[in-house]
This record gives sequence, structure tokens and C-alpha cells, in this order.
Amino acid sequence: MLAIERERRVAMGAEPAKINSELKAITDFYRLYLIEKETPKQILTAHPEWKSIWDDGDTTQYGRPAAFYQQLQDLNLGEAWSAVKTPVLVLRGEYDWIMPREDGYAIVESVNKGGQLAKYVELPRVTHGLAQFESFGATAQGGRGEYFKPVETTVMEFLRTVLK
Repeated sequence: MLAIERERRVAMGAEPAKINSELKAITDFYRLYLIEKETPKQILTAHPEWKSIWDDGDTTQYGRPAAFYQQLQDLNLGEAWSAVKTPVLVLRGEYDWIMPREDGYAIVESVNKGGQLAKYVELPRVTHGLAQFESFGATAQGGRGEYFKPVETTVMEFLRTVLK
């Protein structure tokens, strides 16, 4: 979540010094939110000085209940991916500020401990939602971008390879 917060601020053009300052507070916010299982509303009631660093719901984040992210925090995703014994295609957009590149690499590394089953593909100038933009900064400007249709060919080629 800290990587998302950093990348989102970079995409919005925030100054590095401001990003650094805000991430210190965000770290404390996420400890209360994800580890202590408080809702954003509870946290902001206790820490009104953090209202400027949170721009999502009182009990939700990215349209999902806070409990979703709290439960996700409790999982050992590395262990789960290590148990996968089927082919995996990890797609990541170059401009994806939701999932860090390192997460995609970690999935491939975990799955491939059981053989060469996983493949990583990075899609040029593409976001988490498969929209393509001209620049990283443009992803935070509110536009929708253009659907990256070549992803369909990438998926089909992977499926043809693994379904032989």
C-alpha cells in the first residue's frame, strides 16, 4: 500500500519532499488501518491532522470495504503463489501504480520454484486497468486512456503455448 501511495503521488506530480513527509504519516495510518484493523473514519477521528493524506471513503478504499484490505494483509501471498503448480501469466502495465513491478517479479519467482510455469510481461505505457496513456503523469489527470488491445494477443499466445 505504501508503494501505491508513493507512486500515486509521483503520478500526480507531487514534490519529492512532500511525498516523503506524507509517507511518514501514511505509514502510521496504514499500521492502524491494516494491522490494528481500524476503519479510515476511526483513524481520521483520532488523527484529524491526517485528513489531507486520505482521499478515499470512511469505511472503504478503492470501492471495497476496509475489511477486504485488512483480510488481504493477513494472507501470506508468497506462500499461496508458491503452491501454484499451473502456468501463470503475470501481466503488468508499465504505468501501473497499483501493483509494483517487484510484486510481479515475486509472483513469477514463487511459482517458478516448482518449474518454469510463470511468465512476466510488461505492457508499454499501460495502467492497472489496461488503459494506455502517453505519459505516466497523464494517468493521474482523470482521463480514461485507450484500452490496450494488444493484451488480447499476448494472452492468446500464452494460452496457445500452455494448452499444447
